[in-house]
Amino acid sequence: MLTVTQGRASRRRTSVYVGFLSAVVTGAWLAGAIDGPRMAAAQQPLAEIYLPVVGQHWTTGVDAPETRIEVAAQYGGPSWAVAVDGDTAYLGLGATVAVVDVSDLDSPQVVATSEVLPGVVKGLAAHHGYVYEAVDDRHQITGQGGLHAIDVRQPTRPRLAGRLFMDLGAEGVALDGTYAYVVTGRDLDKETCGLRIVDVSRPSRLVQVGQLSLESVGAPPVLSGDRLYVGADVVDVSDRNHPRLVASLTEPHRGSVVGADDDGAHVYVLGASPQRLFILDLADPDHAVEVGTVTLDDTTDLLWGAVGDGFAYVTGHHTGDSDIPGGGRLQIVDFSDPAAPRLAGSLDTTGAGFGVAVRGSMALMTHNHGDIEFEGVSALSGGMLVVDASDAEQPAVRGSIERPGGFISAVDAAGRIAWFAEGRTNWYEPGNVYGRLWSLGSDTEGDPDPRILGSIGLPTKPLDLAIDTSLGVAFTAHQRDAVLAVDVNDPTTPALVGSTGVVARTVAARDHLLVATEPERDTFVTIDTTDPAAPTVLGRLPYEMGPEWVPIDLEPAHAWLARGYIDVVDVGDPSKPAITAVLPLQDRWVFAVDADDEYAYVAAAGLEDTGGAQWLMVIDAQQLIWPRVLGEVLLPKEDWSYGGVQSHGVVKDVSVTGDWAWVAMSSGAVILVDVADPAAPRVIDLIDQPDYIQSTLPDTVWQRGAIGIQAAVDLAYVAYDPGGLVVLRAVER
Repeated sequence: MLTVTQGRASRRRTSVYVGFLSAVVTGAWLAGAIDGPRMAAAQQPLAEIYLPVVGQHWTTGVDAPETRIEVAAQYGGPSWAVAVDGDTAYLGLGATVAVVDVSDLDSPQVVATSEVLPGVVKGLAAHHGYVYEAVDDRHQITGQGGLHAIDVRQPTRPRLAGRLFMDLGAEGVALDGTYAYVVTGRDLDKETCGLRIVDVSRPSRLVQVGQLSLESVGAPPVLSGDRLYVGADVVDVSDRNHPRLVASLTEPHRGSVVGADDDGAHVYVLGASPQRLFILDLADPDHAVEVGTVTLDDTTDLLWGAVGDGFAYVTGHHTGDSDIPGGGRLQIVDFSDPAAPRLAGSLDTTGAGFGVAVRGSMALMTHNHGDIEFEGVSALSGGMLVVDASDAEQPAVRGSIERPGGFISAVDAAGRIAWFAEGRTNWYEPGNVYGRLWSLGSDTEGDPDPRILGSIGLPTKPLDLAIDTSLGVAFTAHQRDAVLAVDVNDPTTPALVGSTGVVARTVAARDHLLVATEPERDTFVTIDTTDPAAPTVLGRLPYEMGPEWVPIDLEPAHAWLARGYIDVVDVGDPSKPAITAVLPLQDRWVFAVDADDEYAYVAAAGLEDTGGAQWLMVIDAQQLIWPRVLGEVLLPKEDWSYGGVQSHGVVKDVSVTGDWAWVAMSSGAVILVDVADPAAPRVIDLIDQPDYIQSTLPDTVWQRGAIGIQAAVDLAYVAYDPGGLVVLRAVER
């Protein structure tokens, strides 16, 4: 059963998106046009306080803060790589590696997840209790991409053992026990990649011993004896200190080497146009001899392959010409007779496979859903399929792992359980947008590894989310469909129970009451949810909201709406909602509010001549006729650049639990504010946007940063779109 803690954080939702430019224009007009009680508060001088460089913490004065923010976990992103060692598989999930027990093919279990790495995991290799990760840093944002070694001798407690940073990050890794062969990211100026050979005899002290520039950009390496194959390049690595390029495959055999016999007799190459698998004799690498070839499905873009026990396993995703666009296909080639290889069987899947690993007759295939509009990086949700290929002509899925993607649209939390919603888009059917609601939890206070508990599919992309802890029901707002009710009393098996019949943009819920904004009707609506299977509309209030997103916070007697200024709606009689106060703030635009029956915590940005200043304000919520600011704090100013564009971010959302206010910024930074004394709130710490989000987004993506934050007990959950969900905690030094 669901265990929740009633309190400030358990009765609000988080999902914020406001167009800042339109906000400034509208807010400037609003500040002069609306009559009403002005907030009587002395504003602080606009001191210039800037955020630091990526990954650092901001501190007040010269002393380190007594409390700091740490990253506890991250969820979301693609699965590019998988490796297997005995009954344990290692799966890249965004910026983490999952340790998966595959001893039971029908029920693979994630037993642990690594710490958050500074980029997406693009390659994996495992050996003798250590797993080595190629970590991407495609835009050289963090300078921390490269090879990372994780000690998994205790599978339930993986820990970082060592790392070696590489300027261009890493795209793939192969291992021979003593040395790792790492393919780096692409050098955009030279259109080449790099090969780095690393001594891993001491995982805690990784040492580069050799390097080489190659033309086969981004291809995972394949090792066979003293030869390393990277795409179409053949490298002699007999002298690890001085690797040398000995040949490059040419047409018609130019392609990517995906496997090689241990004795080097045969090499297996994926070629395109048409899609084929070549078996080559490369005894003389300058003169490739074709031993055999087989034509593969031409409606599938081939991505990668693996070889084992007389079979080749080739993964890919379907093109728009396929009967199931957006899905994937695993093709199995029998090459027991190398001169006459044949396509033995295939398996269609709902997601795309970017990588595959083989153990006996078991194939582990990465499984990705989502939209590759953003170059196939953060938009994807990763996972893994366990495929039984003992009958190569009829391979079958035995088990699977599914995880969230990169487009998190809303988050809410209560006690030690959090829920977050994501939207997904089919690759080749942009209009086919759907969603999923996930539950996330941990057993004990301060648990550093909250884990996925369960999930349920949603028919369309969710826009907002609210949890009514008194019912154990989640309400999800959708772009075109009515608000849905999902029973989450058992977070491991959420179940859809009803629909409100109301198409809403934002929602909030508590004590059997749901409130929502209806953009099509320009109304604020109250709904009785005593029976979640048959919610009943109680009342409506005309409320013109236009195109803006209007976040709602609900406390026992009032709903607080932030749309540049604050509207307070009396819902004491839910059948007759009425605006009881309008609170404009002089020269400030309100982006978010978190309120209880005592205080309202308001995140606001300055207008006109305030120089980009931003505040967290504490307002007396018991004096709505003549409200007053009890205290405020000037937030650190952001000065950041992304994709060559200089920008000042703005406050995006706020959530309060206990004595802490968590403020999310448009650049992705999160600020921790001590509000124990409402008259004197003070900034304690700031953590910039997690490195892996910036390091994996292409330059063309408009950076939206954090879109919402929700705090509960000792954790804060930050939604990034794109980027996934990041879990933070405040810890004492």
